[in-house]
Amino acid sequence: MANQSAAFEVQNLTVSIESRLLVGNLNFRLDPGHCLVILGPNGVGKTTLIRTLTGYLKPETGRVLIQGESIHAMSGPDRCHALAWVPQNEDLQFNWTAEEFVALGRVAKNSHFFETPADRACITAALDRVGMTHMHDRPVQNMSGGERQLVRIARGLAQEANCLILDEPTAHLDIAFQAQVLQTIHHLQAEDLTLIVSLHDLNQAFALNASYLLIQDQAGHFFETAEALLDSKRLQQTYEIPLNRVVQGDGSLSVLPDFGIRD
Repeated sequence: MANQSAAFEVQNLTVSIESRLLVGNLNFRLDPGHCLVILGPNGVGKTTLIRTLTGYLKPETGRVLIQGESIHAMSGPDRCHALAWVPQNEDLQFNWTAEEFVALGRVAKNSHFFETPADRACITAALDRVGMTHMHDRPVQNMSGGERQLVRIARGLAQEANCLILDEPTAHLDIAFQAQVLQTIHHLQAEDLTLIVSLHDLNQAFALNASYLLIQDQAGHFFETAEALLDSKRLQQTYEIPLNRVVQGDGSLSVLPDFGIRD
């Protein structure tokens, strides 16, 4: 239906950082099960944009809508029902076990500090969805960076929101955990979750079935597919490095940067 509300929609959004324009008049919409990858160089403001999309920062102009409702007009509890945010890093003050840490997602959703049978089932299911059931009683501070990141995602899933936003979820992880995080994102799409993910690695971005938002020159450029993004030449302009397109045997895309290193 033409008038049906999108799962997530941005209308005429303008965001600035300390008077420096980040994006102006940005528009896009995502349906259930859709993934948007945000790309851009270091320091361009991807985290600031994500904090605006989650409702923690207010835009200069425009609206962020979830199921047709403004995220910035929602109460805190309503926002937690609508979306879950997995930050890039956070200071762990207490040495929670994985189960206790994931239970914080239930507190965000229900605003209580006791567990019901439904809470317990949701916590167990969230750990299972990220492949961390076997670590349920392991203290989070004793985990590797990759294990901790998967538990963060499980905490977000415990909120039972329909939209999940992840800020650089593969940063500082070894290649095996990078693959596990990307596989988890792929599986969550199949569950009709709407996902917004910021990434640095272009090949990780192209491994996902996604649309792309490239932050460049104080603007956000939206592309429906990886092919459209590569055809635009904007990636090479943004990173100022030649990129060679590689088509894999299964038709998927990757890029090989030319680092300009010669004997």
